[in-house]
Amino acid sequence: MKKETVENIRYFDMQKLSSWGYNMEQKLKTYQIHLKVNGPVFVGDGNEIQKKEYMFLNRNTIGVIDGAKFYMLAKKLHLQNDFERFMIDDTREDLKHWCLRNHVSQNDLKNCMKYVENVGDRSEEKGKLQVMTCITDPYGNPYIPGSSLKGMLRTILLSRDILQNREKYRTDTRQIRSDLEVNRINRRILNNNIVKIEKNAFNSVRSSGKETVDFDIMSGIIVGDSEPLSREDIILCQKWEQHTDGTYKTLNLLRECIKPGTVIKSTLLRK
Repeated sequence: MKKETVENIRYFDMQKLSSWGYNMEQKLKTYQIHLKVNGPVFVGDGNEIQKKEYMFLNRNTIGVIDGAKFYMLAKKLHLQNDFERFMIDDTREDLKHWCLRNHVSQNDLKNCMKYVENVGDRSEEKGKLQVMTCITDPYGNPYIPGSSLKGMLRTILLSRDILQNREKYRTDTRQIRSDLEVNRINRRILNNNIVKIEKNAFNSVRSSGKETVDFDIMSGIIVGDSEPLSREDIILCQKWEQHTDGTYKTLNLLRECIKPGTVIKSTLLRK
């Protein structure tokens, strides 16, 4: 089995990809991909953890409770009615202060934790924010879907092709500038531009006997889901937005991100 590192992947070119996608009768070749994370990577599952569902165990670590186990603990301590009111009522009290008010011991809390994870921004003020959760497998292990990895490779290849072949995309560039002058916030227009650019980059027309085949050259690549990661590979980071004028804005959200330095391993198949 051949091993491909991220350093070698960056040298894939459109001509090579086109040959992969067109020769449909080739046997699949397997490559092992190792990607080292240089910055926080977030791939969410669409869910959020509310401030009443986690607490700071110390300045650097939070614990996410298992709702069923915590309710059974509250019932054991004859606090279920108060706990139900706490969870239902719109109150500024968070889970940590509820536990302190009701004298819930640290040992009892540890037995109710679903998992713990580190905090990138060392501030307990973050305990008041919602947490956007990362995607996990059926066993609760974080991972990156193969579709996300393939999308990343597609973006890298497209960016490289645009930088190296500016003339090829000159018409698309003019069209985008023209559309932005008419309407700067119409995302539908920009999405149409992007579809045209990707078709220009990845679609190839070949003759096969009497037929003409128009296909996406990335169809010759199959990327599998990454190997499972652990909770130790996850770190909480606050979401920031950078505007076109260079200013920043923080959002009241934390995200479960894969921390820098983590190596993501996956498998790539090509025809």
